Amino acid sequence: MVLDDVTIQSRPLQFFTERGKHARYTVYILTLSSPCMGSPWRLTRRYSEMHTFHRVLTRFLAPIAANYDWLRHLLPLFDQVFPQKQWIGDLFATYDRTRARALRLVQFLQLVLILRQRCLEKHVAGDDAPMISAIVSLIDVHLNVPTAPPVAPSSPIVECAICLETLLTSPQTLPCHHGFHPKCIGPWLAQHNTCPLCRRTCHLSCSV
Repeated sequence: MVLDDVTIQSRPLQFFTERGKHARYTVYILTLSSPCMGSPWRLTRRYSEMHTFHRVLTRFLAPIAANYDWLRHLLPLFDQVFPQKQWIGDLFATYDRTRARALRLVQFLQLVLILRQRCLEKHVAGDDAPMISAIVSLIDVHLNVPTAPPVAPSSPIVECAICLETLLTSPQTLPCHHGFHPKCIGPWLAQHNTCPLCRRTCHLSCSV
């Protein structure tokens, strides 16, 4: 199932029913992914958890929906696709109804991820900004949205260990392969005869 650039795996969609303390309940297992979020992640939820999330989310959105066209058009869809609460009954007799509910939950989650992406793209300012930020946080917590790993710099910044300034070009390299500014390592070796980093013995004539 694909809408916009958000994808949720719906086939095979997994769900199973367990017997709790008072009654049976169904657990839904979904795989969520979006190009802007990196690797897919797995979500396991009961219907009651999704129902609570739907209620809280729509209450958050209602006060500010009229201020933004993209939000005003999106908000009614949450109620349209979310499955109504009903008694499922016997497990084997109602498999099709459980499956239908699961697929509607998939549609709901897809809309939620699109909402999250819109909130991040629109850069809402002013009085509504804290509410938009709270909505994104609410979605992230409920859907266990993974945090992006830190991006490594394209090239490491190397510093001269003697003067602590950036070592850009033509370093003077010792046999231990540590490099330094020529103006720094010369006086150092004249006094210490060791590498400033690893303390390996090295004379001034060893540097290249």
